[in-house]
Amino acid sequence: MEEHIEEHSGDDGLLEGATSDAGKVTKAAVRARLKEVVHDPEAREERDALDVCLELMTAHASARRSTKAAQTQLDAKVLLQYVTLTATGVAKIVVDDKWMASIEGAIGKEVERLTDGLVDRVRELEGRYSDALPQLEQRVEEYGGKVADHLRRMGLPA
Repeated sequence: MEEHIEEHSGDDGLLEGATSDAGKVTKAAVRARLKEVVHDPEAREERDALDVCLELMTAHASARRSTKAAQTQLDAKVLLQYVTLTATGVAKIVVDDKWMASIEGAIGKEVERLTDGLVDRVRELEGRYSDALPQLEQRVEEYGGKVADHLRRMGLPA
């Protein structure tokens, strides 16, 4: 309904003549405009848009009434359930159904956060210690030899 009104209202829109004094498209304004253009052969598109708008508004009002009636019935059923509740039943609902679910969710999020942190740390350590000890020892010997050569060339004892 809102899309239809938005699409066809505004300047030069098909629902332009069906607005109230406040500038809103209302059911009464749509009906009044339909009465004005009902016999105008050149206003066929406007009539069609008005008819669709009126149908949508009627369906929307009906849906709102049904929703309100269903909510009233649900409220009545909920009130009837309050009479049957015991202290044990309330504790079960609050602790088992509500608190435990939220605690389990929080624990799950914390475990996931810690796991992600652990995975990141393992990757960092893997990168830091990716070289094996024999390779490192070989590099130390190579660099040690180069340092000894430089020291000899400089005239220092190696």
